[in-house]
Amino acid sequence: MIHLIQKYLSKIFILKPTKIRFLILLVSLMGLSLSSHGARVSKVKASKVLILSDGDSLEVGALYYLITSGKKKGIVKLHKVQNGKALGQLLKGYAEPGWSLRKRPSKSGSSSVATSRSRTRPTKTSRNNYSKKPMDVNPYKSKKTREHKMSGGLWFGADYTISKTDVGTTTSNMSGLDYSFGAIFDYQVSERFWLRLHGGSLALTAEDEDGEKNLKCATQTQKCQIYIPYYHFGLYGRYSLSVEPANIWIGGGASMNLPYGEFKTKTNAIQTAKIQSIVMFHGAAGVDVPMNEKFYFPVWAEYVFVPGNSQPGSSISTSMMRGNIGVGMYF
Repeated sequence: MIHLIQKYLSKIFILKPTKIRFLILLVSLMGLSLSSHGARVSKVKASKVLILSDGDSLEVGALYYLITSGKKKGIVKLHKVQNGKALGQLLKGYAEPGWSLRKRPSKSGSSSVATSRSRTRPTKTSRNNYSKKPMDVNPYKSKKTREHKMSGGLWFGADYTISKTDVGTTTSNMSGLDYSFGAIFDYQVSERFWLRLHGGSLALTAEDEDGEKNLKCATQTQKCQIYIPYYHFGLYGRYSLSVEPANIWIGGGASMNLPYGEFKTKTNAIQTAKIQSIVMFHGAAGVDVPMNEKFYFPVWAEYVFVPGNSQPGSSISTSMMRGNIGVGMYF
């Protein structure tokens, strides 16, 4: 075959046989260099990384840099090597298929050695590290290292309502404590921005703080009182201030609230027959505490402003302070 190529090249180019052999050897070496890739990332799922050795020697328990375009993007620890494949745990950064590996030097300061040339036995330190449980990867760290772009759960809340009622020249300050419950659904738009859908049941509950019985109420024999239950549906955006060790966020939005059930509104400021759906505005701050790669605890506090409900000769302004806690799951 080589003689045929040599004969063909000699007809096209006026070259000596020795130069033709040199060109053939050079092209062959270039082909071999291009076909040699070395150990590389094959697949990434959450914090697990599948690696193809491509003939390189990979060590169980050793740490390797993940390299792309000459830059270090993460660190992976190998805990299984078999049949030209290796399974590793992502300890830092993130990984993508096609990235190459380079062995991380030991703490003694030895120079880094390419994986394809590494033939050293694992040190006692690396064997001890391997015996420990691999470090969990925070599910919020980067959307490239986590498949959970959606999550949801159930929540329970305590709501403190503050209401100020003006009837003519008389003012009544009311307050009350009630509970709420429902569900949330979170969708990750970017690494730090999320949308949250929330729904459930809540109630505006308040009564006269001084306990007076006067013309502010529908009768003079009872205290002023408000109790209006609502079906609650809302949406707000969340911005993550910090993602490690937990997702700390602030956000805001609005909700639509549909009244239902039996109302108790012993005050001239509200006519029961005119109670209707209202929009509430929310400002919130909270933290999502990960239990593991599947479950988390959502905890957040809200300030809710309820637009005034005015009747002729009277007005009412209401706000709520809410504390919520729940349990969620990544999808």
